[in-house]
Amino acid sequence: MIQDIDMRIKTCPICGKGFPCYADEDGRICWCEAFPRIEINDALDCLCPDCLTNKALEQGYSQNEISHFITAVKGKFTFFDE
Repeated sequence: MIQDIDMRIKTCPICGKGFPCYADEDGRICWCEAFPRIEINDALDCLCPDCLTNKALEQGYSQNEISHFITAVKGKFTFFDE
């Protein structure tokens, strides 16, 4: 599990829920990199896992595909182990 990297808490602009962001200017990736690229309003910042999942479903990805993306990062980021 990745625990020794910098993490910041962001607030989802849709639901207001706090969630961790692991990305930084040094090129470290975040859990959201496992998700498909989806179109979101340019005014929105990063989304929490639930809202990102909902946006992906709205744009035609199946729950099965999304589960695959989450499985790809589960265990690597503490957020998914809670």
